[in-house]
Amino acid sequence: MKPYQFMVALAATCLTSAAFAGNGAAAGAEITGIGIDAQIGNMAFIGIRPNTKGNNPACSTNTGWSFVLPLNTPLQLQMLAMLVSARANSQQITLAGSGLCDTYSDVETLVFVSY
Repeated sequence: MKPYQFMVALAATCLTSAAFAGNGAAAGAEITGIGIDAQIGNMAFIGIRPNTKGNNPACSTNTGWSFVLPLNTPLQLQMLAMLVSARANSQQITLAGSGLCDTYSDVETLVFVSY
């Protein structure tokens, strides 16, 4: 890892920890799957490995998916593009949730992506 990549990763981890204390977060995670089902609605489900998600909210009980990303805005579509890129390149990624399961009843809503 190059020095600047380490500094960016460190800053993202610190920023994520401070900004999302109490909400689910995963730093240095690898995406294992991205699921989109037109019958469920306009959202993408995100699976990660290793399951390093901390501070999982009580509502997030789904064992197959760690986060769900609504796909309603241009920003959310950009976040999905980052997730797909990280998955395709087997890159570690930092994710953080809202602390709520307001997009899907048993999966925390994703609000932060960095890699």
